Amino acid sequence: MKFVYRLVCMLVLMALTSQAFSECGLRVRVANSIPQYSQDINGNWKGLGIELIEVLLNEADCQPDYMVYPWKRSLTQLREGKVDMMVNLSITSERKEYLWFIGPQRDETIVLVVNKNSDFKIDSLDDFKALNNKIGVENGAFYGEEFDNKYKTDPAFANLFVQAVNTDMLINMLKVNRIVGFFEDRYSSAYKIKTLAQYKDVKTHSYLVNQGLVYFGFSKKSVSPKLLARLQKAYDKASAAGRFEAVIERYR
Repeated sequence: MKFVYRLVCMLVLMALTSQAFSECGLRVRVANSIPQYSQDINGNWKGLGIELIEVLLNEADCQPDYMVYPWKRSLTQLREGKVDMMVNLSITSERKEYLWFIGPQRDETIVLVVNKNSDFKIDSLDDFKALNNKIGVENGAFYGEEFDNKYKTDPAFANLFVQAVNTDMLINMLKVNRIVGFFEDRYSSAYKIKTLAQYKDVKTHSYLVNQGLVYFGFSKKSVSPKLLARLQKAYDKASAAGRFEAVIERYR
């Protein structure tokens, strides 16, 4: 009887341990911005960013709790531990202070979206000064070290840029000629040009603003080193199996 009792206790303990391990929820920042994130008629989230999030969290046996925030505000929420996870993040020295990074998540190329009839020449950041007009950027976004340094040290250059909450606002500003172009991720702009009427009369300029890698980011205030290790292990396994690349390939 003692053996049976011990066996039952062991099985119960194993079940509780397994349940405790699987009970993992992460508050994940999203936005209404196709093809990265969008909601269907039932309120379910889908898109490139969503699929990459779910590859990682499914492997870690964690569940996402999606929270909608603008880009800049979401960084503040991560710093304060009010959001646990965000995607499409470049690594910067400032962000390292409050974020853990896992990845890379995918490659990122920032392009300049302009009207189809535009024919101006841009070969360097300095060439933007010759446009004598405004360029739109997303508030809080990172466009590479070269751009960041020039923006901070060259007032004449910095004054060329108009900030907006998201690219939905920027495309509207382009349509009414408040700006001559705006910066956007190449995956996003290519998808929108193919599918959205709003992008029908625009194109991407040949100049590439920045190329690099982006990562999954986790709040140091709300994500423990133990959970981070669990997520890193999940990333390594999913990456080795080619699951992230399989998602990305569908959006190229």
